[in-house]
Amino acid sequence: MKKEEKFGTKLLLLLVMLALSIVFVAPFVMHGIHMEDDLSFHIERIRELAQNIAHGNWNPHYYTYEFWKMGYPLGVFYPQIMMLPFAGSALMFKSVTSGIYFGIGFYTFSTLYVMYFVVNRILQQKTAAFWSAVLYTFSCYRMLDILARFAVGEFIAMVFVPLAFYGLYAVFTDQKRKWLYLPIGLALVLLSHLLTALMVILIMALLVVILLPFVHQRKIKLVHLFKSGLLFSGCSATFLVPFIHEMTYQAIVTPKGNPIDQHIFTIKNIFFSTLINSNQRFGQVSKWNSQVAAYYTIGLVLLIVALLGIFYFKRLKMVSKIALICGSVLYFSTYFGSIWTLLFDTPLRIVQFPYRFFSLATFGLALVGGNLAELMINSVTRKWLVQAVLAIVIGGTWMWGAHTYYATAGPQQDFATIVPSWRTDQYTPKKAQPVIGQIVHHQARVDGHLIQLKSNEIQSVPDGFVFKNAEFKGAKRVILPICNYAGLKVYQNGYEIPKLVTQNVEVEIQKSKSTEIKVLYRTTWGTILGNLISIITWIFCLVFLFRH
Repeated sequence: MKKEEKFGTKLLLLLVMLALSIVFVAPFVMHGIHMEDDLSFHIERIRELAQNIAHGNWNPHYYTYEFWKMGYPLGVFYPQIMMLPFAGSALMFKSVTSGIYFGIGFYTFSTLYVMYFVVNRILQQKTAAFWSAVLYTFSCYRMLDILARFAVGEFIAMVFVPLAFYGLYAVFTDQKRKWLYLPIGLALVLLSHLLTALMVILIMALLVVILLPFVHQRKIKLVHLFKSGLLFSGCSATFLVPFIHEMTYQAIVTPKGNPIDQHIFTIKNIFFSTLINSNQRFGQVSKWNSQVAAYYTIGLVLLIVALLGIFYFKRLKMVSKIALICGSVLYFSTYFGSIWTLLFDTPLRIVQFPYRFFSLATFGLALVGGNLAELMINSVTRKWLVQAVLAIVIGGTWMWGAHTYYATAGPQQDFATIVPSWRTDQYTPKKAQPVIGQIVHHQARVDGHLIQLKSNEIQSVPDGFVFKNAEFKGAKRVILPICNYAGLKVYQNGYEIPKLVTQNVEVEIQKSKSTEIKVLYRTTWGTILGNLISIITWIFCLVFLFRH
């Protein structure tokens, strides 16, 4: 009987999470998706992956169907494994829009489940775990990530951030084998979004330096941290090996972000955006106060959590106290632009935007919020009333936040009309910048003459192109409109031929013997080894973690 009741409770919890996931997707279905910060970039990624999946290639390194068909190695420079639910469902439903809705719903359900699992393990309270999961999933910044920013990688990474921090918690609390959640969680974050992984590692490093002197058995904890680092590298090798290979092969143009002063707003802007739980785009003039501009924020509910956390500080569990301090520092530091001006003169500049740390602040404060909810619910007899108030406050502010966005959003986007708007100089060789325009417009050079290749003369194939032109045959020198990368190989008549590289890093062949030239991005032995290491490491981690 007890087993049946336990199963029924778990099933009910999963059904509630499923219902909440549908609620989260509802505004997107009702109001559509609008052209925002990174939308066109990620739509093209989804379409590229879908095209490759349709041809049996689940992990393309070299994008050839989208991005002007210029040969873009985003599969090397951007983690893409976690994008497969978006691309696979887009292919299954024959609609990119439906694929996006499914992907958002899938990762919303995953966020609820992972956060519930983590907080339940840490606080040992199911009520606290549930409300932490709701606070985290329906947080203002998470909604901003997918609504106003359409930062899909960061949105997905927020699923696994709690898992990584639970692993660190397990290291410090000597939980047998549970420290394995640290490398597993970190690897999942990295395979979602590289910069989020770097931020998590930075915050974890600071926590280790601060907390390690105050704990017992420091050597054992350091050993677990060292092993976690090795296992994290192994789990991530499938991405890290080709990434490092291409980054060290030649100088690559990477995003630098705007000057830091463009991302530092006045206290009035930040505080007002937080008070109204704004989901408006960064810098947009507020519809409710023309004197302020919108700033990305953690939202009103988590600000209240931070303030209540100070009031209830003595009653909070130790882990909640640490989470409160970390989350509050990450949020309130944005009120002081001089701090970020100094930090962005360091390698931390790679983060690009200070508000990116709000994903970590959101996790910390959501954990505190669950602890506070449990304290409040247990302090009254009418527990249902407190939970009803929590649901109304969280749900109401979340709905209002979505309204602030849609009330000022631009026109709904027709994905069929999307053309590349992303900066195509990024993730291309620095030496190729003078000829990027020719590459984008598919202008080849044959024996010194510029030739405009027509669309039917460029055939996209998984991880490659087939170029066809009558003037190729017999030409002494053919310069193709693509940049060279370490994994590119050139073929004619079914055989690999020598690949030459111009001073502008374009692919060149000499003494062409055919009207057809095939270029493929081949998996190197290093990449194969990286994939093998990842598979072995993942199997080891999961078997060792769950063998009992």
